[in-house]
Amino acid sequence: MSSVASSLDWYLKVLGFQTVSESYYEGQLTAAHLRWAGYSWLLLVAQRNRFPGISIRCSGIRFCFWTEQDLYALATRAVERGGQIALGPVTYPRGIREVTFRDPDGYLVTFCQRVSLRQLGASH
Repeated sequence: MSSVASSLDWYLKVLGFQTVSESYYEGQLTAAHLRWAGYSWLLLVAQRNRFPGISIRCSGIRFCFWTEQDLYALATRAVERGGQIALGPVTYPRGIREVTFRDPDGYLVTFCQRVSLRQLGASH
């Protein structure tokens, strides 16, 4: 993570998360507990030291959040606020609509919603 402060700023401004709490150590923001909606939570934590013998890479990791919001409106707002869409919005035949963003550290953040199969013919 580049910094908790810059990541926090991005999640608040671009995707509309809400801050639940923040933790500081020696005057530096080291953790932030965020809420998307309902029981959807995200904890941003600064990693000071690498784990011994482990190389952590961002690829292959995706965070998913369920939403009742209009994903097209969410995507538009996020892009207007500097967000980068990695994929979508796309509606799948299984009745799920998704939009995926790439956060400043390269992590994929996906928002999903159920779509009535009857409405799929009328979807975007």
